[in-house]
Amino acid sequence: MSNLVFLGIIAVCLTYPCTTGAAFCSQYLTKVGGNGGGAFDESSLSSNGDITAIQVECGNVFTSIKVKYGSTWGTKHGWGASHCSNYFTRGNQTTYTLEDGEYITGATITHNAYVNSIIFKTNKRNFAKCGWSTGAKSTTITGRHLKYINGRSGCIVDSLSLYWPQWS
Repeated sequence: MSNLVFLGIIAVCLTYPCTTGAAFCSQYLTKVGGNGGGAFDESSLSSNGDITAIQVECGNVFTSIKVKYGSTWGTKHGWGASHCSNYFTRGNQTTYTLEDGEYITGATITHNAYVNSIIFKTNKRNFAKCGWSTGAKSTTITGRHLKYINGRSGCIVDSLSLYWPQWS
């Protein structure tokens, strides 16, 4: 890995110190994408358990995402109004159910003003690419266990932050 790429990855990861007795420290990939849409935060849903499924819609961009924590589905983020088809192709909906012992270990995301595409990776497989790889920037993070997501969405997923526990 070149020093420049390595430094870029270090620059987008932040680590917070654990408090005494904490089960894990929070580590996350800072926001990728733009500032459109409305903010969403699924940190409170992570109390329902680990991620057990991810539902995505994949058109000409990463159109929407919905995450299941334990047995509880979060809110669908993206494709928020009927006029969205004037600007984007909605695409196909796919649900990835994680097997027992399977968890998200990384993602490769292309982005600029919004999230163009994403490929989630687990400890057992890679999901199919969602969206097109037309983003001006590409960010990859691997080797962790995804806890929850945050971001911004409207007609599409405008930005995404992936939160990874660092077990102590």
